[in-house]
Amino acid sequence: MVNIKSITLHYADKTGTAMIASYMTAQQIYHALYDAVGYFVGASEIIILEHESNEKANLSYSRLKEGRPYRVVKSESQMQGPGIGSSSAQHTVQNVAYILEHWGLQHASQIFGGMIPAKDPNEWPRTFSQELRIFAKQTRGRFAEAIQLLTAENNKRRAGDEDAPVEVTTADIKNARKEKTRRVAIGAWIEVEENNERSATKVFAGGWSDGLDSVEKESVAEPAKETNLAQAALTTLAMLPSRRPGE
Repeated sequence: MVNIKSITLHYADKTGTAMIASYMTAQQIYHALYDAVGYFVGASEIIILEHESNEKANLSYSRLKEGRPYRVVKSESQMQGPGIGSSSAQHTVQNVAYILEHWGLQHASQIFGGMIPAKDPNEWPRTFSQELRIFAKQTRGRFAEAIQLLTAENNKRRAGDEDAPVEVTTADIKNARKEKTRRVAIGAWIEVEENNERSATKVFAGGWSDGLDSVEKESVAEPAKETNLAQAALTTLAMLPSRRPGE
């Protein structure tokens, strides 16, 4: 069984959060922690310290505590972990941990359900794992829907091409993300239209005076929600000019 922790790191006045999994080695944990603050510290080795002392933190899953902040300092000579030169593979390990957390899975072998993955997760290219991590976040808690979207895009790509690879590709993931975005936009658009229809029905069913009074009260109570939905739908659909509601 795979367990996952969220580790909070402070570097100067910046804060980063890393996801670590119980199967990770100390080397993999170091890189996961580095990824959380790498944007702030740059290409430099780091040392992870206990928050209230200058003692180095033990970089093992069992010793790092969720909810306890840790301090990060740059290291010029003292190396607590390996160098960051081979970070591509470590990024993949980190991405897999996030994917498992977003989809509520226990092991990397479950990620694609019955589909055929590109290869062993530890050998996934960084771009592939990064795209999948973004898609997993977009479909957080909706693993079945995510697999449905991926399967549809995989089948679409392979249709009529016997030589097309059956494995999940980066293109499949990107297209699944686009389709999910389209569905969300259409859903928002439909909700706005239904709200408008309900408002119009109240005007005619209850008499103009009573109906308008009711609509006015609703518009005061929840104007932001409908406006945000409409704006989100219009903005997203504008980015997908060839895919309109109902198509």
